[in-house]
Amino acid sequence: MKISLAGSLALSLLFPCSASAQLLGSRVTAAGGMDAVLYDGPKYVPGYVGQLGLEWRPGTSRGAFRLGLMHYQQNRNNRIDFYSPCTGPSDIECTEIREYGATGLSADGSFDLGKGRIRPYLLSGVGAFRSTMNSRVNYRCTGLCFDIGYPSHAYSRRAWSGSMHSGFGLSANAGRTTLFTEFRVMLLATDGSRSRGMMPVIFGVKF
Repeated sequence: MKISLAGSLALSLLFPCSASAQLLGSRVTAAGGMDAVLYDGPKYVPGYVGQLGLEWRPGTSRGAFRLGLMHYQQNRNNRIDFYSPCTGPSDIECTEIREYGATGLSADGSFDLGKGRIRPYLLSGVGAFRSTMNSRVNYRCTGLCFDIGYPSHAYSRRAWSGSMHSGFGLSANAGRTTLFTEFRVMLLATDGSRSRGMMPVIFGVKF
């Protein structure tokens, strides 16, 4: 009797999130995937996406609400070819290394388009993210001119970003868990004049 009580207590301590979620009629979700920037030049640069959330579905409704913690990460290394009106064409290789990351909360609403074991659904939502851009370049801009071959230097920029997104997904029941995949188009308003677009594709599981 004492052993079984001790075992039950240990399990409740090891899985507090899952136990709380079941009591509330909710499900814990975990997902990861790839991301491509939409509006950051013509070059495809892969990024990485991670998500941990809590989904709530009222009864047998087709609609669901998810609150999640999300992180986006993208690194790129560019060779820049340009003509400077002050220095003329240059044979010096100009490079720019960028590391972009955004972490924050996302609130999603979804609606199932079917009731079977495999269900397509639509989703839409908003979020708030803390974004960080770290860059290292070997050139500088002075008015209309570029000093090419300037010693490498680094700079950082941090800002809060609002976001909105829409997309679609597909879920499939697998015993007590549910497997799902989602595609969304996401726009982050980084400041008053710029925006950043993403197209994350994620694969995950609901417990």
